Amino acid sequence: DGDNFSSDKVMEEALSYLDKQKEGPFFLHLAFQMPHASLRAPESFKQKYRKILNEKPLKPRKHPHYSYETEPKVTFAAMVSYLDFNVGRILSKLRELGIAENTLVMFASDNGAMNEGGHSRKSFNSSGELRGGKRDLYEGGVRVPTIAWWPKTVKAGQVSDHISAFWDFVPTACELAGVDAPESTDGISMVNELTGKEQKKHKYIYWEFHEQSGKQGLRWGKWKAIRLNTGRKKDAPIELYNLDNDLGEKKNLATEYPEIVSQMAKFMAEAHTPSSIFKLASEKTDAELKPKK
Repeated sequence: DGDNFSSDKVMEEALSYLDKQKEGPFFLHLAFQMPHASLRAPESFKQKYRKILNEKPLKPRKHPHYSYETEPKVTFAAMVSYLDFNVGRILSKLRELGIAENTLVMFASDNGAMNEGGHSRKSFNSSGELRGGKRDLYEGGVRVPTIAWWPKTVKAGQVSDHISAFWDFVPTACELAGVDAPESTDGISMVNELTGKEQKKHKYIYWEFHEQSGKQGLRWGKWKAIRLNTGRKKDAPIELYNLDNDLGEKKNLATEYPEIVSQMAKFMAEAHTPSSIFKLASEKTDAELKPKK
C-alpha cells in the first residue's frame, strides 16, 4: 500500500548490480515476487487484460491477509506479463554488457499454481493436466518449469526429460564456479545435461511437507508415490501412480502393484531424516497423536 512497487525496486538493484559485474565472475539470485499471493501489478500492464478478460470487479475486502485486488484475473495476468518483461530486461542487460555467452541464466518456480490472495488456479488452467497445486506433493505442486539460457552453450529449443530438483542447483553452480559442492547435499550437478554430455541420474526424488496433517512423496522412474496424513496416522497408506500414462495422477495403482508400493515405502524410510519439530506419526508417542481439545 506504499508508494513503491517492490518488483521495481528489486529490478533497480538487479540491473545496477549487473552493471558492476562486467569483469565477472558473479552470482545473482533474483527472487521476483511475481506472481504471488499479494496481487499487485502496474496499471499499464493491467489495461491490456481488461479488454481481453472483461472481468466483473469483486467487492473490496476489509483487512485481507494479502494485499487484495478487485480484479484478480486481470491483475494476475498482468503480473505474469510484467515478470516476462523484467526477465527480458535482464537478458538484454547481459547482451548489452557483452557477457551473455559467458553467463548461465536459470529460471524456475518454487512451487505449483496457487489459490491465494483472491486468485484461483482454475482461472487460467494453471495446473494444466496436473493434479493439485501449491502445498500438494502431487505433480501440480512439485512439477515446475525450469528453463536454462546460455547462448552458444545450451542449444535453444531443446527439451530435457532429466528428473531434477532444486537441491541440484548448488552442485551445478559449484561445478561451474570450479569449487567442490557441500558434502551435505543430496543434489547432483546438471552441468552435463546442460552441455549435452552423459548425465548422472538420481536414484529417486523424495519430498516431505509438514502442513495439512503431513505428506510424503517419492518419484522413482515412472512411478510416483504419495502418502497423506503422515503426521497423524502411523499406518497411512501409499498411493501409487504411473506418470508415463497418468500424468494427472487419477488412477491409484497401489493394489495392483504391491511390490512397487513396498519398494517405495523402503525408499521413503531410507530418505527420511527424523526431526524433533516435524515428526512422522510413526515417531510420535500416543499422547502426541491424541487430538487437541
